[in-house]
Amino acid sequence: MDAQRYDAGSLAPWSGRDTLLGVGLALAGALALLGLGALASRTGLLSGVAETLVVVALLELLLLAVVWAFTVRKRRLSWRALGFRTGGVGVHLGLPLLVLMGSISLSGLVVLAARAAGLDVLMPPETPALLRGAMPVQYAAVIGIVVFLAPLAEEVFFRGFVLQGLLPSLGPWGAVVASAFLFAVAHGAVGLLIPAFILGLLLGWLFLRAGSIWACFTAHAFQNALALSLAR
Repeated sequence: MDAQRYDAGSLAPWSGRDTLLGVGLALAGALALLGLGALASRTGLLSGVAETLVVVALLELLLLAVVWAFTVRKRRLSWRALGFRTGGVGVHLGLPLLVLMGSISLSGLVVLAARAAGLDVLMPPETPALLRGAMPVQYAAVIGIVVFLAPLAEEVFFRGFVLQGLLPSLGPWGAVVASAFLFAVAHGAVGLLIPAFILGLLLGWLFLRAGSIWACFTAHAFQNALALSLAR
């Protein structure tokens, strides 16, 4: 990893303690939202695709809210400190496409190995839960959440906030691995753990290489859009 390309640690004045507290708060909030979603489903307030859409959207907004609380509000920082900066075509298109190809190739090898070994538990889910029984309007909402909101919120949280916050104590490789692990666990399904971890590693490298959340967002959004197009 070319850590010389981007001195991310100098742009992260929030502490490692803030980072860990933010992760803990996001986890607690996620559990609360999942509980409320289950309650809404049980009482008939929301059900099926609508329930999933609302819960997932709130989970993504929760990540943005946590980052805002520990950086913009607490430290009086601008969003630029989280990686909202521009670059050239290579940064915003070339490198993201390289990451996308790497993610698809490596994840494909994992799937082939899992299939050959008969490890069905490691096989990614065939159809995202959001698509099951979705009507056209709901599918449009799925696209908005999965292709735009989720990549933005998750890149701001896992790369802009967590990775940068862990850099001073763990160094580039440690911060990338730790943020990728949390990113993988956040996806929940066992079959997504390894592919999400691989993507997290590549996105961490991309963030340090490009210094831009937009580059990571582009790669992440393309990955999600491809997954949706294949599942539909």
